[in-house]
Amino acid sequence: MRPITNPSYCELRDASPLVSAIFAGRFHNVGRDRVAAMLESGDFPVPVVRTGAARMVTKTALLQSLAISPADLLVLADMEEQAEARRRCPT
Repeated sequence: MRPITNPSYCELRDASPLVSAIFAGRFHNVGRDRVAAMLESGDFPVPVVRTGAARMVTKTALLQSLAISPADLLVLADMEEQAEARRRCPT
């Protein structure tokens, strides 16, 4: 079993308007296999858009499911970048 990599608000901020269900699952602390099972059963916490064989989620719907406004996402991503800069260059 692969570990779930921690999602980044910067990744979400920079993501395209449609993201994969796997990417969205990371924000709900759900791994790839569980995402697949939830998609099959219809229990995925975000509405899914089918694009060919891919199952995608709109970034807007993902933010709503996380109770994060677009403005809050910008603040969270900025805080994350500042924390990363402090880790790289401690004073």
